[in-house]
This record gives sequence, C-alpha cells and structure tokens, in this order.
Amino acid sequence: MSSKHFDYCSKTQLEEILAEFNATEKSMRDGVQYLKEWMKQQPHLPDIEDDEWLFNLLLRNKNSLEITKKKIDGYYTIRTLMPEMFQDRDPCSQYMINMSRQACYLPVLKLTPDGSRVIIFKIFEILENSVVDPDGIMKLSQIAIDISLKLDKVRGTILVYDFQNLSLNFVGVILSNIKKYNDLTAKANPGRYEKIYILNMKSGVEPIIRFVKTFMKKKLTDRFVIWKDDPKKLATVLPKEVLPTAYGGDEEITMEELRDIWFEEVKKYRDWFISDEKNKADLSKRPVANLHENNDAINCGTTGSFRLNSKIWRSFAYNRLKNLK
Repeated sequence: MSSKHFDYCSKTQLEEILAEFNATEKSMRDGVQYLKEWMKQQPHLPDIEDDEWLFNLLLRNKNSLEITKKKIDGYYTIRTLMPEMFQDRDPCSQYMINMSRQACYLPVLKLTPDGSRVIIFKIFEILENSVVDPDGIMKLSQIAIDISLKLDKVRGTILVYDFQNLSLNFVGVILSNIKKYNDLTAKANPGRYEKIYILNMKSGVEPIIRFVKTFMKKKLTDRFVIWKDDPKKLATVLPKEVLPTAYGGDEEITMEELRDIWFEEVKKYRDWFISDEKNKADLSKRPVANLHENNDAINCGTTGSFRLNSKIWRSFAYNRLKNLK
C-alpha cells in the first residue's frame, strides 16, 4: 500500500512482525482463507471478500484464529447494536468536515521502527460555548480505526489523548455517554492497543479517568500512562522520528496540517465508507451455540442507552471540572 504522505509497513518490518508471531506470509494467507470460509458458515455475519482487511486483523491479533473470530463477531455485532456510529460517515459531508475541525483522531505519518502506528486525539477548539456532538467525535475515531484496518499492516496501535483544550462542556457530554463509548471502543476496535498516553491531564479529570477505568479490563488499564506536564515528554518514550514537533518529535508538521492531510486521505475512501454501512450482523440469524460462545458480543450493546443522570454524579462532575487547569 502506498500513499503520498503516509508510510506503510515495509517488507522487512512485516517479516519481523510475522516472525514474532510465529507466522509466515503463506500461513497468514491460509489463515485468511480459513476466516473467509468460517464467515460464510456464520449466517448472521456479512460475506467479506477483503483479504487485506482480514490479513491485517489477523496480524493485530498475533496470528490467533480463535481470537480473530471473536473480534470479527464483536465488530459486526456492535455495528448492528449501535448503528448511529456507523452510518452517515461520508467524509466529504459538511457534517464530518465540521466535526474534524473540533476534534480528530490523527494517525502520524510514519510507523514506529517496530511497526506500530501512533494515533493522536487532538482537540482543536475549546468547545465551552459550542454544541459538542460526542457521537460525531466517536465516528471520527471509528473512521481512523477502519481506515487503519483496511490499509495498515501493523503490530498494534499506540493511542495518545491530548487534553490541552479540554472543556467542561466537552467532558460533560462524553461523561453522560461513557459506558456506551467504552463498549464501542472495546468491541469496534478488533485490533489491540499497546499503550494509551493521556497528555495535559487536568486535575479535575483524574477522578473521571479512574471512573472510566472501572468499565475496562485490567489488561487495558495497565497500559495507561497519564502526564500533567510537558507533552514533549512523549518523545522520551516514543520514537522522535514519528512524532510531530508539538510532542517533541522530529516531524516538522503542525497538528492542523496533519489533520488536513489525514482528511484528504480519508476522502479517497468515500465510496467504501458509504457502501460499508451495509456490513453488519443480522442478530436474528445468530446460531444459539454462537450466542453462548461469544456472549460478550451481545452484551456489549445492551448498555447503549446508559446515562449518568443521577444528581449526585452530575454534581460530582461539575465540581471536579469547573476549575479545569
């Protein structure tokens, strides 16, 4: 896969990743064919012929067919249970362009030397006095995930959340939907996160982060790294050559420039995003045996209407966030 701006996995990097997972390209291609046949035998799953998507998914799950099967089931199930997150994702629409101007998930241009992709969540506008659409922001996260799955042969993903422009309004709307978005993140990203860095952490947000972590598996929460101080510290733990200068890196590009480059890349796949809306699970056809084997894939959607609407929690959130610093 080639791009004018983005670097993708080299032959050498891919060989190193495959060797680590005790695989070869031939064994991976055999695995892809197995997964395609397996999906055809699942009456509730769509018929996917995209070999590279399946290859990339199997790679991110360390060449484990069983884990990959569960991830596929969960991925297409959540698309049915939360359709609002996977519809109207036309990247050329004014709605999606406007959302990207507020906040966006941005893959950096280069892979790390060991073949991982860094994705940075950046808030571009302080949204205190504007309407925040949390579903739109989550759609942008799924766009980044889906494009990465389609194009990127990577070891895994390193997430970076930059809270520099975090506002009370922004946190409030996310908090009110937090369980839903945790379910979405856990099930609709069929790959794996190697690390999650939170930069420019505000004092008032720390209790909320602790609360969010109660919904997550310990294996994932152990990968969190939280810093209040200089975001350029990120370059002490991640390769400088892949990071923008705002984070202590050598890549001379502003985050606004990276956003514009990324969205031009995404627009190339407009037709795919539109046609991909139809790919989801038909839960009425799910086999009973499968239902018990992958119960998490079903349960993940039952909390979609979860709301933190208690007066106690609202008061807690307000008092913690009103003096963000």
